[in-house]
Amino acid sequence: MEKVKINIGGVDLEMDKEEVSKAIEAGELKIEKDDLVVYNKDDFESFKENFAGEEYKKGKTAGTEMTIKSAREKYGVEFEGKTIDNFAEAFKQKILTEAKAEPSKKIQELEQDNEKLRNNYSDLEGQFNTFKTDIQQKETQTKKDTTLMSFMPKEGMKVSSEIAILALKNKGVDVDFDENGNAFPVVNGQVVKHEKTLKPVSLENFIPEQITTLGLIEKKSGGNGGKDEPGGGNESSYDKFVSEMEANGIDRGSQKFNEEMNKRISEKTLKI
Repeated sequence: MEKVKINIGGVDLEMDKEEVSKAIEAGELKIEKDDLVVYNKDDFESFKENFAGEEYKKGKTAGTEMTIKSAREKYGVEFEGKTIDNFAEAFKQKILTEAKAEPSKKIQELEQDNEKLRNNYSDLEGQFNTFKTDIQQKETQTKKDTTLMSFMPKEGMKVSSEIAILALKNKGVDVDFDENGNAFPVVNGQVVKHEKTLKPVSLENFIPEQITTLGLIEKKSGGNGGKDEPGGGNESSYDKFVSEMEANGIDRGSQKFNEEMNKRISEKTLKI
């Protein structure tokens, strides 16, 4: 059967020629096609507006959801919903939670730093106290030596006062001080007292007695020596040592003299 093409708004439709003729004779042409939608101008414009608006809304929603999903992953926020408000509320709660935890961490760090400072201070304080104790001990010992020196015999000493002090200390003889700064003798740390009064004995007598006992005072008696050598018969080993040193050009009391004397005393070849 012969066909007739009818163009409507750029769309071609085919109809039987006979049906078209009949429709023209009847004054009405009906076109029935399931996939054909026909708008008048106003309706079409309205359709376009509505369609564009719906597509915009869908695109906007999809874009927002993608942005929120990206933010969720980036900031590690977990929440229900897909809106900006949902994200904002969850992010705010995360910030508040972390803000509460942060001060505790800071406090812990400060406490650790404070503990380090306390330990450093304790170390420094201990070092200072040790240093101070050493200084005090040296000052005390110097004071003791000076006191001993002041009670040394002025004449007849066979050795220097420094050597005599070493000899006294080797026997445990020393001095100490009471709360008023008064000096008193001690032997091996024990106060030397009068048997009757139980008061400390006088250093003025005690020190010379100890020096004499140690044989550090020249004897005044002549002894059994000949006319040309008075006192020669009583010459002690120390006297011989002094003579030997002087013969070698070593003065009594010099550093070399004292070193040699201490050496011989240690070797027990010299007895004082």
